[in-house]
Amino acid sequence: MLLACQFLQNPEETQAVSEWIQWLVKEGADFESTSGVRASFSEMLLLMAIHFHANQLQAVVDLVCSTLAMKIPVRPNSLSRMRIMFTQEIFTEEVVTAHAVTVAVTSDLSADITGFLPVHCVYQLLKSRAFAKYQVQIKEWIYKQICASVAPIHSLLPGLVEVFVNTIIYPTRSGGKSLSNQPFTKAEILAVFKSSSVYLSSKSRDKELTKDLSLRGKPKLKDNTGSIDEPMETDDSESPVLDAVQKSSNEDLGLTPQLLTLYYILLYEDCLLSHKKAAGNVNKYSSYSTDLMTQVPIKYLLHSAQQNQKAYSGLYPSILRLLATHYPHLCLVENWLSEELVDSPAVVHRLVYPHSLPICSPQRLHKALLACREDSSTVLQLLARLSHLPAHRLMTYAEVIVDSLQFLLEPDVPRKVITMVMTLWRHLSTVMPRRLRVMTVNILEGKSQLSPYSEEDIILDPLIVLRCNTRVFRCCPILEVVIQMLTAFLAASRAFLSTHLLANSSTSSSKKQDLFNITPMCTDQEKEELKIALLAAQESTAVQILLEICLPFEGEQRDGGMLNAIREVQCLVCSQLHQIFISDPALVKLVHFQGYPSELLPVTVAGIPSIHICLDFIPELLSQPQIEKQAFAVELVSHICQHYALPKSLSVARLAINILLTHLTVLPGDERGKFFAPLLPSLVRIARAFPPLYDDITSFLVQLGQVCQASLATNQKSDGSTILSPKFRKTSTRSELDDDRELTRLTELTFVEILHQAVLNKDIF
Repeated sequence: MLLACQFLQNPEETQAVSEWIQWLVKEGADFESTSGVRASFSEMLLLMAIHFHANQLQAVVDLVCSTLAMKIPVRPNSLSRMRIMFTQEIFTEEVVTAHAVTVAVTSDLSADITGFLPVHCVYQLLKSRAFAKYQVQIKEWIYKQICASVAPIHSLLPGLVEVFVNTIIYPTRSGGKSLSNQPFTKAEILAVFKSSSVYLSSKSRDKELTKDLSLRGKPKLKDNTGSIDEPMETDDSESPVLDAVQKSSNEDLGLTPQLLTLYYILLYEDCLLSHKKAAGNVNKYSSYSTDLMTQVPIKYLLHSAQQNQKAYSGLYPSILRLLATHYPHLCLVENWLSEELVDSPAVVHRLVYPHSLPICSPQRLHKALLACREDSSTVLQLLARLSHLPAHRLMTYAEVIVDSLQFLLEPDVPRKVITMVMTLWRHLSTVMPRRLRVMTVNILEGKSQLSPYSEEDIILDPLIVLRCNTRVFRCCPILEVVIQMLTAFLAASRAFLSTHLLANSSTSSSKKQDLFNITPMCTDQEKEELKIALLAAQESTAVQILLEICLPFEGEQRDGGMLNAIREVQCLVCSQLHQIFISDPALVKLVHFQGYPSELLPVTVAGIPSIHICLDFIPELLSQPQIEKQAFAVELVSHICQHYALPKSLSVARLAINILLTHLTVLPGDERGKFFAPLLPSLVRIARAFPPLYDDITSFLVQLGQVCQASLATNQKSDGSTILSPKFRKTSTRSELDDDRELTRLTELTFVEILHQAVLNKDIF
């Protein structure tokens, strides 16, 4: 009221007003307990003092109006007397920062609590860098407040985390020193997630956590040197981490502290990478270890926040943005769509009497899976019971499910058992995708190893996923999961290489290069080009392997029917390649310039809808100096013309025929048969697709037949006599003669086939 009505305050009563306000600060706790309101009265005065120190007079006016619940015209220039009183007599800046740390955090802080809270004061002081200026560490207070928050999340908490991270990355210069707040340690972060229902901790990990907690110390303002995981020296009784661990042993901390901690980790890593050049010496800052990130249930927290977006509306978009940048393998759209199908009650397998299903344990499930070839009814009932469980309760069955994959590859295993096991695998992937993928890759690899692959190993070489038992490539439900893992690890590899380049830019190494006079290092542009080349090599190799498994293996009997394992694998691979080609059109050009067996062209052209974009680069492929690539391009054109009879296809097909005419005049006789014989069926397909090209095709076939006949005429007859005079005689090997005879016969058959399928076919016209 004194701020709103300045005329109530006389200059002679300034001292009395100052003493009265100081009395309000001291008696604020009694007012709070008497009124029963959770908002802090003394903290409102503290917040007002913070605004005065920052010279944010309009913010003071807004605070007064919102407190009185009325719009009062208060001129900011009329607050000069009160500003001097607050900043110089009652709340000096040093007093404000020291007092803010001692204020108790708000228990069960949520969006339902209104009014002015301690978090408002701390937020403003962090923005003004007051804590760093007076060497007051605020990390423990923020940690306590995060642990004491509940849903729906308070609107200021995400902003508090952002400002806190900025004070860590961007230090405050004072007295020639670079001072900043300390980041959370590994022990503090794990203490938050230990209460999670999906946190898998072994005894050794618990001992390590306890040891880290016992070594922690009183936080001091640091010089930005040292690692995040270094223990600090403080009394255990004053440690907020121990309080959080004790609390989590009795009750669940809830999703809100875990989501806020996850947001802190992701934002810290993002700022560290994005602003290293601006932050100065990059060696002052260190990232969190990979081991820590593997223990954080990222996918489970994201899944939970997605299902409850109303409570976490201020946090979920920011977490999703950071995850899509740094962990794209956890945000694949196709995985999210499949997860929604898995979560749908209409898709979950249910028997007629779900209440009478037998009780399942990991040991019982393991025995039932081993005996499924003799009796599948028991394992089907157990799997149906598991399909009713929430995803986090399936985690105790993860090892049994993954270990059973090798046995499911055996012949005579019921298809329904395999399908239900893989459905549970997808359900598990919603809460522990990273650990589950690594376990699956190691079990399907099947070979004895000195040590199993780690996640880092697979990210560095994603093709490890495809080094599995060949029987996987004929079991479509398991192959679908393998392809899903391959897509995820390829995305993780791209993110890892981008992060690695950003963290090891040549700018930070230029000074060392000048000092030691070593060989010049690669520039950032050269490193980026090498990264692009490496990723292209990885992805094109993966595509080539997927194409290769569409062909029958050595010794495999080929079933001519439409419903067989190879046909099912081809459909699955083509669907995946379609997604890959859409996301990276440049990869289509690279794969087709590399080439693949022409037996697969009918499969790829018919099964990959996006393959029509090959028309853009086929003219370039036809101009390559290698005749093998030109032959592949002609066959590719003919199949595309069959499925996409477009004007562009017509022009490319005419170009291909002209290329064949050119080769007819320049190719030597010993290569003519090898080149033209496989391409004659392509002319039939082109003629069927484009009747206007009949004249060009028949002209080429006539010339080809004439060349072959001329070649035969210039050689000796079977009885030893010659057709031409000796000066026109040509010496040819028997293989050349056989090639010419066979090519002549194939040319005649091609004429007949064109007549039957194109010229005399009424359906075309």
